[in-house]
Amino acid sequence: ERAADLVYNLPAVVAPEQMIPSLFFLARNWKIDVLVIHHSLAGYGVAADLRKALPGLTVVELVEAVEEQWTGECAQVSAECRPDLRVVVTEEGRQWWRGLDLEQLAPATGVAKTVLLAGPEFEDRSAAADAFFPAGQRRATPELHGVEVNLGDCLQLRGLRFCEKEGLLTLEMEWRCLHPPERPLRCFAHVVGRDGKALGSLDHEILRGAPPITDWKPGDAGYEARCLILPAKAARGATLRLGLFDPETGLRTPVWASTLPLVDDYTAAVVDPNSAPGAGCRFEMRPAPLEECDVHFEGGLRLTGRSFVRAGDVGWLRLRWSAPGRPKGNVHFFGHVVVEPSPAAPILLSFDHDTGLGRMHNPGSEELVAVQDIVRDVSKLGEGARFLRAGLFDGERPDVRLPVRSSSLPMSKQENAVYLPLQAATQEARESSAARR
Repeated sequence: ERAADLVYNLPAVVAPEQMIPSLFFLARNWKIDVLVIHHSLAGYGVAADLRKALPGLTVVELVEAVEEQWTGECAQVSAECRPDLRVVVTEEGRQWWRGLDLEQLAPATGVAKTVLLAGPEFEDRSAAADAFFPAGQRRATPELHGVEVNLGDCLQLRGLRFCEKEGLLTLEMEWRCLHPPERPLRCFAHVVGRDGKALGSLDHEILRGAPPITDWKPGDAGYEARCLILPAKAARGATLRLGLFDPETGLRTPVWASTLPLVDDYTAAVVDPNSAPGAGCRFEMRPAPLEECDVHFEGGLRLTGRSFVRAGDVGWLRLRWSAPGRPKGNVHFFGHVVVEPSPAAPILLSFDHDTGLGRMHNPGSEELVAVQDIVRDVSKLGEGARFLRAGLFDGERPDVRLPVRSSSLPMSKQENAVYLPLQAATQEARESSAARR
């Protein structure tokens, strides 16, 4: 139920003789991408017809038991269904498959197969169960590498180990609550190849939601481990990009401090496999306190607070939005750094970003309130950058800006934009930036 949107208990409602037609109807109706067969004769029986109905289907077979029935009838139908991937997850199964004559068992047509023989090390690597520790109460957990990653001043990643062995990726993490998040954030963990392309994902709800992180209290901690299997060749040299995001809006949480390198506008920590992270803080910054403002846009959207702080090569823009209800469409913020408040001023840097307002829900109140953080590398900005030309536009039609009805900030009706003053880099920040470079 945690992993799937829909769960069907077919034996409770379908007669045995109707099981294969029922499986076929459901799978075709939902246009499934992957069929996983776990010791199911009906699953083996439906595989061939589903492949014809769904040409892109991948069939995966998961083998645990090696009882007498399996080594006979089930083994034969397994070979006949020709899975694209067969995964054996027990020691008994591994020994049985090692002694099996695959050529004799395979159908005459012959199809290339991948057999993963996972020994006890697979089970041992992920043996540690999720564990939650209320503040001040600790229990023994596997020893992890010490890291310090402050994610949105809500959760801190304080322990981590990321291992890769023959395509088996194991991620272990220890979390600590700094301040309970207001929204149910999730962890994203993207495995990226040497060419920068995504290979797989370990995205998940922290501790599987037991308890939800919105119920955590300062000082509470948790340990968890997650595994992913990739082709061994593809997994070699892969790295992990790790952080938090809001599943409702899709927006990521900026990192406030990190001993790990950061990418993606300071929202994702980079982790190399089979290596201890380096010591010492690589990045540390906080948003400036919000300054009140009142900018009314068409449709009732309002900008009620803003702040900007610059430290060395980094600029942090914080915005507070309110709306009478969920706005229609995909509302985006545009923020163009300019030298002067003029339509002709060239754009030096963009802070454009999705607001996420169009996907938010607020059942307890008609009004939506959201604080948005946008962090950018501003190392190429000159001393003359003084203003942010800002407003809203339709994400589906970038050339259509929302009209500004009124504003407590300097505004341009011609441009449907307001002008926010920007903080220049201080001498101390410039020297710190130069030292880092």
